[in-house]
Amino acid sequence: MKPKGLSGGVLVALVAAVGLLVGLRSIAALDGFGFLSLLDVESLPREGLGLEWSSRAIWPVEFQSAAILRLVGSLAWLFLAGSTIAALNALILVAEAASARRRDLALRSALGATPLALARMLLAELRTLFATSAVLGLLVGMMMGAAGRATWAGALEPVRSAPAADLLTVVLLLSALVAVVHCAGAWRIPRSARTTAELKAGARVGADPGAVFGRNVLAAFHTATAGAILVAGWMLAGGLGQTATPPESSSTVVIEGTAPTAGAWTAALSTVRALPGVEAESLAAPGALLALGVRDIAIAECGACSRGGLPAPLWNALADHHVVAPGYFDLVGLRLVEGRVFTDQDSADGEPVVVISRAFARSSFEKGLPLGKRIRIGTGFDSWYRVVGVIEDWNMPVLGAERVARETVYLSALQNPVRSGALLVRGDAGAVEAATEVLAAGGFHPDPPVTLSEYRKAATAPLRWAYWMALVLGVVALLLAAHGIYSTALQTSRRRATDLAIRRAVGAPARSIVTYVLRERLKVTGWGLAGAVFLGTLAVAFFQGATGVAAAGPVAYLTIGAGLTAVAVLASIRSVVEAMAVEPSHLLK
Repeated sequence: MKPKGLSGGVLVALVAAVGLLVGLRSIAALDGFGFLSLLDVESLPREGLGLEWSSRAIWPVEFQSAAILRLVGSLAWLFLAGSTIAALNALILVAEAASARRRDLALRSALGATPLALARMLLAELRTLFATSAVLGLLVGMMMGAAGRATWAGALEPVRSAPAADLLTVVLLLSALVAVVHCAGAWRIPRSARTTAELKAGARVGADPGAVFGRNVLAAFHTATAGAILVAGWMLAGGLGQTATPPESSSTVVIEGTAPTAGAWTAALSTVRALPGVEAESLAAPGALLALGVRDIAIAECGACSRGGLPAPLWNALADHHVVAPGYFDLVGLRLVEGRVFTDQDSADGEPVVVISRAFARSSFEKGLPLGKRIRIGTGFDSWYRVVGVIEDWNMPVLGAERVARETVYLSALQNPVRSGALLVRGDAGAVEAATEVLAAGGFHPDPPVTLSEYRKAATAPLRWAYWMALVLGVVALLLAAHGIYSTALQTSRRRATDLAIRRAVGAPARSIVTYVLRERLKVTGWGLAGAVFLGTLAVAFFQGATGVAAAGPVAYLTIGAGLTAVAVLASIRSVVEAMAVEPSHLLK
C-alpha cells in the first residue's frame, strides 16, 4: 500500500523540477551559459573614434556581452533555484511518506522479507511516478523554453546543438535521490527476534530519532532555500521593473547609418541642416544615446591634488568616451552645468576640446573646477584636450550601462570623425524623410527613422524580458515553496494523529494540543527562516553584483518570512482540526 499523498505531491514536485531544468535547456545550453547565441551583441560595434586606445580599453559590444551574461545568467540561477526547491519538495514528501510506512515495513521484515526484497517493492512503486514526471516535465519545460525564446526581442539565432548528457545526468541524480530516500526504510528496519516478539505482543514500532532529525533538517533547509530565492527574486523583479522603462524623450528622431568615409558625416550634417523643416540636427557615435561608450583611462590635470598624502597633479580616471556633434546635448535633453557645449568652431583645425560629466569634474579636478584644464585621451603623448563644459550626469537602463553616475568624456565629432553613428533630427515629418533620403543618396545605408523614445525602448527590451521572466520564476518559486511547506507541515502533523489521540484520551485540552503541534512546526520553520536570512543575504549580494539592481530591504525579508510562517501554521491547524474531528477510540484500537 502506497502512503497517501505520495503520488500526487511527489509528482507535482518532480514535474516542476524536471520542467524547470528542461526550460532552462530550451532557452540556451547549460554548459558555459552560452546565451550569446540568442542576442545581437554586435549592435554596438567596435568603433575606433579616430583615437589610439590603450590595451585596457573596453568597447560597447564587450559591455553588452558581459551584461547579457550576467543578466541571463542570473535568470539561469533562478531556474536552477526553482528546480532545487521542487527537488527538496519531492525529497521531503517521500521522507515523510516513508516514515508512515515504518510499521508496514517492520511487519514485512518480521515475516521474513529481506532488505533487498523490500527495496525492490518500494522501487516498483516509483516506476510509474518517475515515467509520468519525466514525460510531463519534458512537455512543461519545452513549452516554458519556447515561450521564453518567443518573447525575446533581440536577434534570435538557432541555439547550438549540444549533447543532453548533463541534463540527463541531473535528472537521473534527482531520481536516484528520491529512490534512495524512499527505500531507506528497508535498511533501517531491524530484523531481530526481539522485534518480531514485540510485534507479536502488539507493540508499536517507535519512531527513528535519526530519521526524525533528518526530516526536520531537510524541512528547515527547504524553508531556508525557498526564503533566500524568494528574496532574490523579489529584488531582481523589483529592480528590473523600475529600470526597464526608459524616460520619455523629446520629438527627436534617430536615423542610424554608416558613412562611406570617415569625413562624410560632416558634409551630411551640413546638407541636413539646410533642409526645410529641420529645426536641429546632430550626430552621436554608437552607444552614446544609451550611455555606452569606449571605457579607457583618461589623465586629468587635477591641480593641487594629492593621493595617499603625496602630490598628484595628474589624475588617472577610468572614463566612458562618447563622440557627439554640436547640438547633441539639446536634442537628447542633457543640461549644461557650467561652461559651454560644442560649436561648429570646434573643428579639426581648432584646439581639441572636451565636455565632461559632473561626476568626472568632482572626482578628478581640484575643488571640482575643471574648466580650462586639460585631459589626455588615448595613448598619444600629445593627445591633450581642453575642458570647455560640464554636463549633468545621466544613466540609461540598458544592458551594460551602470546605474550610478560615471566619469564621462564627450569628444567633438568634427574633431574625431566616426564611421558608424546615429543622425539626430528634430523637425516635421517631411524633414525627417528628406534627411533619410540624404543619407541614402550619400551611401550611408540608413535604418528606418525612429523616435528617441522608441530607440531607447528597443534597447531596454531585454530588461523588460528579464523582468517578466524573473517575475514568472518568482511566482513559480513561491508556489513551490508554499506547496512544500504546506505539504510537509500537514503530513508531519497527520503522522502524529495517534499521539494526539492519546493526549486527548488522557484529558488534554484542545488548546494544549494546538500549542504542542504549532510549537514543533514553528521551531523547524524558525530555523529555516534564520537560514533564509543568511542565504538570502548571500543571494542578494550575488544578484546585486551581477545585475546592478538595488538590494532588497527588510520589507522583503519580513514579508516573505511572515508568508512562509503563515503557510506552516495554516497546515498545522488544518491537521489539528482533522485530528480533533476523529474519536480517539477509533485510532487507539
